[in-house]
Amino acid sequence: MRSVEVSLAAEGRRVFGEADATRRWALAPVFTDLLDEQDLEALGTVWRKLKAEKERLAEEPGRPS
Repeated sequence: MRSVEVSLAAEGRRVFGEADATRRWALAPVFTDLLDEQDLEALGTVWRKLKAEKERLAEEPGRPS
């Protein structure tokens, strides 16, 4: 298995920060207006399960990464 580490340069970090702020601004009303605390907790549980499964599958021998 091969791996490559990459990182953003200062300008890339700045642009990513701006894009992330825009994303958060655009999605905030959906999460704050539509979902209550219980919904957000359930969503967090689902995301953690999906991430764990993705990581488990990535560790299987012979599976492309």
